[in-house]
Amino acid sequence: MLKETESNILILLYGSQFRHLVNQYLCDIKNSYHLQTIDIVILIYFYHAKEKNTARDVRELALFTKGHISQSINRLIEQGYVTKVKDTKDRRYLHHILTEKAQPLIDEIAVISREIRNKIFRGFTEEEVALFSDMCKRIGTNTRNELEWSQFR
Repeated sequence: MLKETESNILILLYGSQFRHLVNQYLCDIKNSYHLQTIDIVILIYFYHAKEKNTARDVRELALFTKGHISQSINRLIEQGYVTKVKDTKDRRYLHHILTEKAQPLIDEIAVISREIRNKIFRGFTEEEVALFSDMCKRIGTNTRNELEWSQFR
């Protein structure tokens, strides 16, 4: 029998409701900047990525297909939010760096992100939010490890 806690976790991890909420909040930004949700996710990723900023690194998130990532990165480059830089050690790799033009957009996304965070974690202590964040990180690691391991079965 499927326990209620198990189904609650599966529903949360599947994330459909959360994705809808985020898309509602991002609607104005997407329209104002002529971006798609994937563009915003990739911008956020590049903002935090440091040296792990290649298309391959984005693909390892397993959120989008190779083609969608490529189209999004090209759109971000065309709009001037991202620039390409060849790797100095291996010229096959292209690194993607946010431009100064991206900073106001990142700032707007941060405001919306905080607003969403405050609403979905209403009634939680900071310690509970930190614990949840740590748990999500471990779940992500475990999920990636399982996906890699299951490829060899």
